[in-house]
Amino acid sequence: MMPDYNADVTQIASYEYVAASEKLVWSIFAPLEAFAKTAIRIRGSTKGCTSNLKFTVYYRTDADCFNTIGSETWTTLGTFTASPSPTALDFASGAGLAFKQIQFAVAGATNSSTATPVLLSLELDYDVGTKRLRGWTFPVSVTRNDQMDILSDLHTSQDKDTLLLFYPNGDSVHGDSYRVKIANIAENITWDMLKRHGTVQVSVEELIRG
Repeated sequence: MMPDYNADVTQIASYEYVAASEKLVWSIFAPLEAFAKTAIRIRGSTKGCTSNLKFTVYYRTDADCFNTIGSETWTTLGTFTASPSPTALDFASGAGLAFKQIQFAVAGATNSSTATPVLLSLELDYDVGTKRLRGWTFPVSVTRNDQMDILSDLHTSQDKDTLLLFYPNGDSVHGDSYRVKIANIAENITWDMLKRHGTVQVSVEELIRG
């Protein structure tokens, strides 16, 4: 994911690179930029890491990502001191960090003139947050004469690729409307004592809320 999926440059014989004297800085990461996101943890894949041969991971978010060179504001996330799968580094002790844009940098360290650690990849675990989604369950009245037609219409609506306009209070003129998909239709009909009238339970839900 950063810098690319399966981006282990040591597996590419012709890949050219240079050792940086300070931090290796990744590009700004901003998928679904308009949505609030939560950074959960950073995972790494390394070779040769020990308590003396290690990588320290830094990050900055949002407006700080656009600071000019020389005025960077980095926060230390933690250090990789083991290989091949060092302990993941949690944001905010596991509570997560809110961001829209995030950028990472890594600095290597060694106490040997002949040995250096190798960082193969970084992976960011994050969650995209949306507003609370709503759902409704309601009965649809049927009779023995129209039950098949109503169920057929409900199934047709359920199979639509587009969203449906739903009015929870039944008032399509003055009531509030919501864009929903049909989540579930009870296939069994609950009949009254005389089996003349019945109800079908239908559930609808929002997929996204602006």
